[in-house]
Amino acid sequence: MNKSFLIALLSWIVLSLALTFAGIYFTTALGIAMLISIAAFVFFEYEFFQIKEE
Repeated sequence: MNKSFLIALLSWIVLSLALTFAGIYFTTALGIAMLISIAAFVFFEYEFFQIKEE
């Protein structure tokens, strides 16, 4: 597995639990966390690690 996927997976788990504990409905928390983790994956996969390698 690459680092971008692991970062996105970890952010999804942490954000879904944090939003659930904050009082947001569980399914809504999963959806919001999924959108944020997709954005994090795209950022780390196509921007952060590409710049770092150059």
